[in-house]
Amino acid sequence: MYTIQDRWELTRKIFDDLFSHLSSKVKLSKTQTLLEFGIGKWGFGQFYKEKFDTVYGLDVEDYSSHHPGVKFLLYDGVSPIPVEDKSLDIIVSHSVLEHVQNLDSSLAEMNRILKVNGILYLTVNPLYYSSYGSHVNFDGKRLENWEHLQENSEYYLTDNPLKDSKTSGHFLNKMTSSSFLSYVGKQPWNIEDYSVFYERKEIPKDVDQNKFSQVDLMTKAFRFIGKKRMDLR
Repeated sequence: MYTIQDRWELTRKIFDDLFSHLSSKVKLSKTQTLLEFGIGKWGFGQFYKEKFDTVYGLDVEDYSSHHPGVKFLLYDGVSPIPVEDKSLDIIVSHSVLEHVQNLDSSLAEMNRILKVNGILYLTVNPLYYSSYGSHVNFDGKRLENWEHLQENSEYYLTDNPLKDSKTSGHFLNKMTSSSFLSYVGKQPWNIEDYSVFYERKEIPKDVDQNKFSQVDLMTKAFRFIGKKRMDLR
């Protein structure tokens, strides 16, 4: 039986891989202050707390009981993030931005609360048009063969895999790698690293590649590391 401990052990493995990537690209210090945007129930806040003295976790739902030692903040995605201007050294977000309804606003808020020369580490896996982009699980198994892009599927172009959930934040904005970069381009951020990960499976024949870009269909995930520069505009 799959237990809560199993889930946290898997989360730890994912975190170790993500943090190894970040620490290989930028210089980090334990005294830096970090915020995890969209920490959710199974976020990485407690693991980041091992690396940094002060860690904030932010989400639309109160998951504070799942993250001991993390300073929890509620954010509705519309109001300002309850953090002072230019007060954070690092902002991270993992597989959350694809659920944000107003990405322009959220990235602008990240920029507001980040110090000049502060670091952003934003990752998404999976992107919407990839094989598991629907985020749908059915009968204990996830749909991972582009079912949401097959016209005969009940999940065709779904934008919410958990419509009946009592919690919020499950909406899918259908963001692509290129659209994400267009949003980033509006902010005073230098790109320190941008790693893209691709599908290895073959796209099913009943997915219309005249309707959906092959590049988007094959782009599974990305990891973005940025640094805030002085905005002279």
